[in-house]
Amino acid sequence: MGPIMEYEEKIKQANTIFQNLADEVTHIMLDINNPEHTSPKFLLPWIEEDAENAIKALELSPEDERIYLQRINNLLGEYSDNPPYKIS
Repeated sequence: MGPIMEYEEKIKQANTIFQNLADEVTHIMLDINNPEHTSPKFLLPWIEEDAENAIKALELSPEDERIYLQRINNLLGEYSDNPPYKIS
């Protein structure tokens, strides 16, 4: 497999990581039967960190990594523990 094919596979993995995160966050946000002190929403910072670390482990180009990290931040919005990413 050539470098371009390997990178395309990394992009597919990044998309899968983000989609899995989006599915899990959607499930948590729609779970309205829990009292606030036991709400699964308190898991969001850990889920966010896991997804970010998985994206970083792919060793994408700095621009692609920033795009995926920003997508994660945008998805979690006010529940994100991280500030929005800026272009350096």
